[in-house]
Amino acid sequence: MKTSKLKIITSLSICLVCIVLLILTFSYASQAFAWFAYNDNVSADGMSIAVKTDDYNIYIDSSNKYNALDANNKEAYEGMGSFKEIIANQGAVFNNGDNLITGQSLALELDNEFQYENKYYLIPGSYGSFTIYMDKLVEEDIEVSLNFSLSGYKMGYDDNYEAYAFIDNSPNFIKALELIKGHILFFEDRDVSNGKPTNYYNLIDGTYVYNTSGKTKEIGGKYDGLYKITIYWEWPLLYLDIVEGLSSQSEVKKYPYELAQYIQSHKNYFFASNIDSTNLDDLGDGYNDGDQLIGDNIHYLLLRLE
Repeated sequence: MKTSKLKIITSLSICLVCIVLLILTFSYASQAFAWFAYNDNVSADGMSIAVKTDDYNIYIDSSNKYNALDANNKEAYEGMGSFKEIIANQGAVFNNGDNLITGQSLALELDNEFQYENKYYLIPGSYGSFTIYMDKLVEEDIEVSLNFSLSGYKMGYDDNYEAYAFIDNSPNFIKALELIKGHILFFEDRDVSNGKPTNYYNLIDGTYVYNTSGKTKEIGGKYDGLYKITIYWEWPLLYLDIVEGLSSQSEVKKYPYELAQYIQSHKNYFFASNIDSTNLDDLGDGYNDGDQLIGDNIHYLLLRLE
């Protein structure tokens, strides 16, 4: 129900802290829910970090908004060191300004724009973006595909009550991984009014395709001559918000029409259990239960860009 969900947010009994890293960070209550974006095929060739191919290079800039090692933010990033170590063991390095990194995968902060009491939280109702830059190496226009995949880790405690990250194979954990595909949505574009998103365009379902035809390059500064590609994400607060914000074939609202089709074909991504009812209260409760299942079982979320 709408009122009960708002009470949860207000009391911060659900409060996912966001280190949005091209890996990210969530936190329920005293726990840290980390979300990072991770690029599997990264090497560097000047400027920032580049994915190298024969036709194009992709550069990913860093953000200094978050610092998981900052003692003042320890409560927000509990166990982050353990999670970073896991990612590093998979071959990732964490980009640091313009330092040159060669032959390794990249883990980088993403931007979360949602704040509560001057802190960034990744919770139902939050939203943000991440940006990459592409250098086209051939004269003709090209088309680039980025594949999105999600995996998660849970937080545990050792005998000294130090937090660490691990993969859980329980049914609830597996279901939570499934739910995150519907509760955090990705889009190609958006409109903003008074600092908040008002409309999203073109839902990204697994693969994002970028074609340089008709696109303009950045002019001046660090990324002069490069194509800027920004992906937007949102975690809708309520299922009712999605329903009321869905565009139809005749009316444009906050969410694109294809989201309705996505929900219809992927109900398991949105509701904690099978729901035969079309009653909005039942569907809303199922969506809220999904948020709770995510918060109880996944504390570090890894977004891979391949």
